[in-house]
Amino acid sequence: MLATLGARAEVVPFNVFLASSSGSTPSSYTIPAGKVYIIEGVVLAHNAGTPTETQIRVSIDADNITAGSFLTIKISDTYALGSFVWMPQPFRLKAGETLEVPQNATYFICRYFGLLIDEADLYAQEIPVELQSVGTQGGQLLAGAKYGSPRPRITTIESAVDVSDFTEDTTGVEVAGVTRDEAEVSVEQSGDAVKFMRVRAVARN
Repeated sequence: MLATLGARAEVVPFNVFLASSSGSTPSSYTIPAGKVYIIEGVVLAHNAGTPTETQIRVSIDADNITAGSFLTIKISDTYALGSFVWMPQPFRLKAGETLEVPQNATYFICRYFGLLIDEADLYAQEIPVELQSVGTQGGQLLAGAKYGSPRPRITTIESAVDVSDFTEDTTGVEVAGVTRDEAEVSVEQSGDAVKFMRVRAVARN
């Protein structure tokens, strides 16, 4: 089994907690200069009156004018107190843009979970992959994949009977692991006496 090598981007898991009430928890958070924040999920709590849906609120800066605007994003048609909700797809905020408590006054705590990335590294596409715990079972070639970043990714599983001739394997399967930078990968052996597997990953921006 072979593992791919590539560039490692500066990516830090980063959580933002906001609250509408006064106290030590702020009611907004502005993305710092030189950074991009990718929101992956959110936990919301309310005070009085149960919200009918799960939503977040951001302040977006327009690139062609000096003004900006608030944007309310509906994540789900339903709401559950204190439940973690994945974004339908990661939402990206650039430097200077702001996370806000939703305009619906019944929200009083918002917890955002995501990744803080250097702008210079945002488009460093290739994610290094290390294959571990190689084995075979039930006619499959198996391995644990350890990714060099927890960023959202597109994974391609390749195989070969000759290490100079890797191609994408349509039998390749990736099963998510306990953390975002781990997975189990496999391909069918298809009766080959010798087979190699390689995993490539690129960031999904």
